Amino acid sequence: MRIAFFTDTYDPQINGVVKSIKLIAEELKKSGNEVFIFCPADKRLKKEKNVFPIYSIPFHNYPEYRIGLPSFEVVNDVIKIKPDIIHIHSPATIGYLGLSIAKIFDIPFVVTYHTLLSEYYSYISKKPKYKDVINYYTRWFFNKSPIVCVPSTPIKKILRKIGVRSKIIILPNPVDLKVFKHRRRNSNKVPVILHVGRLSREKRIDFLLECFKEFLKKREARLIITSDGPERKHLELLVQKLEISKNVKFTGYLSNKALSKLYSSADVFVSASDTETQGIVLLEAFASEECLGIQRLCEKWEKRLSV
Repeated sequence: MRIAFFTDTYDPQINGVVKSIKLIAEELKKSGNEVFIFCPADKRLKKEKNVFPIYSIPFHNYPEYRIGLPSFEVVNDVIKIKPDIIHIHSPATIGYLGLSIAKIFDIPFVVTYHTLLSEYYSYISKKPKYKDVINYYTRWFFNKSPIVCVPSTPIKKILRKIGVRSKIIILPNPVDLKVFKHRRRNSNKVPVILHVGRLSREKRIDFLLECFKEFLKKREARLIITSDGPERKHLELLVQKLEISKNVKFTGYLSNKALSKLYSSADVFVSASDTETQGIVLLEAFASEECLGIQRLCEKWEKRLSV
């Protein structure tokens, strides 16, 4: 099959959605399919076969993200490709373009709900009413698709609750088990606590740091925070304010190989985010078999999302 992906987030952005899209594309290619990716253009985006960058501008409230500006050139590319199916991975401008093209040219399509959109309204406005606006748009957009894929059961319940009537299929997020696997490790002198994920306010890393300060009153430990994002400077200042600098390390973005070793060398994995649809970092931590108490953490997380 010839499959066209339409996504508003892709390389060089580093996040769970990009990782999921790339892993899904790789598996489809292994099965003999051709995958074509339409995504926002970025000067840092490396040239890649079957990747079609769409002119884009920065999203002021979150500089790592870009807003794609559709053009007729995209339509011409789709006509040349002649996809058998379109897979839409986001409901923003490029996702909407994919939906429009699918409708106009009568191409079968499917949509995946990757992100708990209603919890990101603060990037548009601090007014809570925008959460209702996002839910309204989500309901309208995803009801246009005959099939909606979601990564977990709680997210299916959330979409039903806001009025999405389309058929919903649970398609869990993928993990590369060749990269993220258990490795033999030496014992750490003090417990090493690991957080993986972009440094943005919805990840609630500030809350995690405050909890870690309280933990240090009971015993010595190290907290390693990977990745990067718009909140890094704020978090580094908070670490200084809390006077825990000697116990906290920010690594920035890491390669999968380096990240895999870090998962396996840590004693505990932590996540304070309550906006995940199915956190890939949690799955990677499971695959690395280094997480003490993570089962209870995930049960609480699933229960909270199902409310």
